[in-house]
Amino acid sequence: YRERLPEAHQRIFNLLTSRIARILEAENNPDNSENLRSIRRHIVDVMRASSNPRILCNMPDFVNSLTPEMISNALSTDSWKITKTVDIVSSLLEDERKVIVWSYFNDNTDELAARLEHFNPRIIRGSTPSSSSSVINEDDIDPNTREGILRDFKADDNTCRVIIANPAACGESISLHHWCHDAIYFDRSYNAGQYLQSCDRIHRYGAHPVTGVITCQEQEVTYHILASTGTLDDRIE
Repeated sequence: YRERLPEAHQRIFNLLTSRIARILEAENNPDNSENLRSIRRHIVDVMRASSNPRILCNMPDFVNSLTPEMISNALSTDSWKITKTVDIVSSLLEDERKVIVWSYFNDNTDELAARLEHFNPRIIRGSTPSSSSSVINEDDIDPNTREGILRDFKADDNTCRVIIANPAACGESISLHHWCHDAIYFDRSYNAGQYLQSCDRIHRYGAHPVTGVITCQEQEVTYHILASTGTLDDRIE
């Protein structure tokens, strides 16, 4: 899915890229380590602006460089990616499918969870605790831990059909290919390894524990990738 940023969000993206250009022009030696660290920090902000510029308006260091009008316009404008994600999730759940939504930024996972609240989404990211290794019975696992969330997601009672996850925290060592066949990529980073690992969470070779059917031969896996045209999303892709 490719769309342009709304005008209010494009203005913030343009401001950020202009700031980096000025830094490069002002520095006699942009290759030294201190300057590179400064530029990298700005690049992360540009990644945020490519996905959902609204989250930058909650960062004091960034807001100080914006006019009140820019902040107001950005906050009152929906991220097209948020709207599209809600539409895709709604459609998938109507078809009784499950879905995992991937995002690198905690602010995005929070906003996604708020907009999808009526679907009871669960979040797995760096701050999500792991269950104690001493717990033997799966039913005794705390539902707020990573293991508890994954247990509920795999269950047949449909109480947990949406997971919002950070690839750095959840991109490896879990197998969801028997239960989930759709993933939405709200945003991506330059870390191709984490992206490829996250793809493998729902597309693996293995027999279903109950039916014995090879899942990836029976089910079609779909990756719904959201990209803002004319932004860093193009370069990352």
